[in-house]
Amino acid sequence: MSVINNLQDPKLLGDLQALSEMVIEQDLVSESRDLISTINQIFASNPDFKRESPELYNQYQTYLMRAKFVCLFELEENEVLELMEKYLVLVLDNPFYNIYEKLRARLQNFDSLAARDEFKNKIRESLLKNHSKITSEKIMVGTIMQEPTVANWLKDYYSKLGIDRVDVLAFNQYLVNAENTKNLEEADREKLKTLFTLFEKLKMSSSETGGLEENFVAILPDKSVSLISGGMPTKIDANLQRLIEEIVAKGGVSAQDDDLFLDNSSTADGQPVNSDVPTAATNLPVSPLSVLSAALDDYSPSSLEYKAIKQEIERLRKNQKNV
Repeated sequence: MSVINNLQDPKLLGDLQALSEMVIEQDLVSESRDLISTINQIFASNPDFKRESPELYNQYQTYLMRAKFVCLFELEENEVLELMEKYLVLVLDNPFYNIYEKLRARLQNFDSLAARDEFKNKIRESLLKNHSKITSEKIMVGTIMQEPTVANWLKDYYSKLGIDRVDVLAFNQYLVNAENTKNLEEADREKLKTLFTLFEKLKMSSSETGGLEENFVAILPDKSVSLISGGMPTKIDANLQRLIEEIVAKGGVSAQDDDLFLDNSSTADGQPVNSDVPTAATNLPVSPLSVLSAALDDYSPSSLEYKAIKQEIERLRKNQKNV
């Protein structure tokens, strides 16, 4: 019991609680990986932990699952399904966490669109098995009062609106005017909105317009440039459009070293470079990769433009390796 006694130290628990909240709020992937590794080691080293101190074990399990939600895009399929079935409530009302964006990134790991759709169906099935409460009062499902769990709310949702895709008007009317929703607190209604929105997006096939998970830049038939996000064209920043058009006009990828990504404003010993003296790098033509890499600094990492540029850089680098 001495190890478990150490694990219930109030300062340690306070630090872990703060860390588990911070990794969600700031999307700290590296720190989340470390937290996952640490807690898994604790569990492996203390096989009787759950039996001897179930409440404390559940606290550590909560810290572990929060960290897994941050790393959801790289988890095994069974781990993702476990999160959906048992732990969704940990992030459902968190304004800093976008569950669908994480799932969308995970779905991109499947090369086959059919495999993506199959996994989406499995996620929906997991949600329909989730018995965690998300509101306080019981709800009427059919003719029986039921606990307000994820599963029961979803059952009420599709019993009222059907199993096919739901239009926006019917969706909003249900959230506001349905028997089970009309008297809800706004915070509970927002949780349900997040849940039902996720459920609706999971109905959409990856092979349908609007269902494709990738963000990418496309040249439209009228020769204009557009960001395709979620299968739909999106207006992009005028400066980004100009950069892309310049790259396209140059006719592809220049086979140059990644040294062009280095900051040439100083020498190896830290002294500034004399701008009047040309260097090898300054005499080289600018590559599309270097242009896009420089453009990243102008956008927030969470913006669609940033994600599109990152994906284009990865595509160009892959093509460069294949040349």
